[in-house]
Amino acid sequence: MKLTVIALALGLVAASLVGATWPPTTPPSGDDIGLRAAAPPPNLYTAQVTGALAVGQDGKITVKLVPAEGYKWNVDYPAKLKLPAGQKVEFKKTDFARGDFKGGETAGILELDAKGKAAGDETVTATASFSICSKETCHLLRDRKIDLKLSVK
Repeated sequence: MKLTVIALALGLVAASLVGATWPPTTPPSGDDIGLRAAAPPPNLYTAQVTGALAVGQDGKITVKLVPAEGYKWNVDYPAKLKLPAGQKVEFKKTDFARGDFKGGETAGILELDAKGKAAGDETVTATASFSICSKETCHLLRDRKIDLKLSVK
C-alpha cells in the first residue's frame, strides 16, 4: 500500500513539473513514445496486369501484386483493393477484400470481370491496402495507388 501511495505521489510530482495531468487522459501513441513504422524499401512489389478486352464484350483482367525476392504476400492481412470507374472499361465489381485475393504467399492475385466500353488504352488507378513480409518484418502498405494499364480493342 505504501509503495502505491509513493508511486502515485511521484507521478503527480513528475506530471506537475512538465505541466501534464496525472493519470494521463489518453494513452500515448507510437509517435509519443518514439515508435514509427519504417518506410518500406523501394521496389517491394510489382503490379502485373494481363488480359484483353473488346468493345461490347465481357472479359477478364488479372491483376497480380508480386512481392520482391525474399518477401511474401501476407495472407493474414485484410487486403483490399478499390477500382474507380473507367472511361473505356466497366468493372462488374469495384471493391475487393481479403477473400477475393488468390495466389497464397507468392502473390496477391485478383480476377476482374470487365467489359470494354470504348476502344483504346486507359490507365485506371486502383487504391489498395495490403501487407508484404520478409522473415524479419512485415510492411503494411495502406492506400497505395496502383496504375492498371488496360487496352480495349
